Amino acid sequence: MTEQIRSALANFQSRIQIRLAEKGTGYNVLGDPDIDPGDQFYRVSSILKNKREFELDRWMNRQKNKYIQDESTLLLSKEFSKLLRNKKPKDQWDKSIDGVIKLIVDNSDNAAFMASGPERDFGNDTHSLLQTLSWETSTKKPTLIPERFAGLYKDWFDFLFVQNDCYDILATEQQLYCIDERTGIKFAGTCDAILIDEQDKSLVILDYKTGLPFYPSHQAQLLGYAKALKYLGPKWGFLPDDYKVRCMELKLPRPYPEDLHRPGQTCT
Repeated sequence: MTEQIRSALANFQSRIQIRLAEKGTGYNVLGDPDIDPGDQFYRVSSILKNKREFELDRWMNRQKNKYIQDESTLLLSKEFSKLLRNKKPKDQWDKSIDGVIKLIVDNSDNAAFMASGPERDFGNDTHSLLQTLSWETSTKKPTLIPERFAGLYKDWFDFLFVQNDCYDILATEQQLYCIDERTGIKFAGTCDAILIDEQDKSLVILDYKTGLPFYPSHQAQLLGYAKALKYLGPKWGFLPDDYKVRCMELKLPRPYPEDLHRPGQTCT
């Protein structure tokens, strides 16, 4: 059955493309004959925005304030230099400066999505590394594991290939979409991995987390992916009638802050 499911999923992957909508506020689904390519699907994260936790809101506000402070220092300095250089009369300064401040404040709403830093970089690098390792087939040139990922890799490998040898990896970074039959809401997103458990007759949505706590919105996000899998699986043939869908999060250890920047050292 696993190979039949793999084949059906491969057919889905070859025919369906999910891409960002023109304004980047959602997704368009291409290749599904039942869906208009112009239809916009919400991001799963945007549907859950009202489920954000207090700590996450605090972080987003910190990013917004930092963006305003940094951009004000840079852009206002440039604007003052331009006003002086062009010998603009002072009665024109207020309008010019107000325009710069409005631009900064308007853009600050997206500061959290533009933010970068060692924690976010570590999370992104983790997903890329685990995606590569999931499909590692060469024993001659195995992927080198950077030292800062050593503990994470050990836990990931132990979970998937030692403690739970019933699992096979079916897909990684899998894009999914759904149209809710009751509300008509359309949403799409990308789950970290889909596993298959033939013993339990189930497909398992797996989500990696490298942050410190688990949040309630994580559960809602997983349920969204599960709903999308139940919507797509029967339609495209990769969720047999007697198979169920399960979800789980895998908490992976993140280095201490002083270790996030350590470069270079690797282990196999």
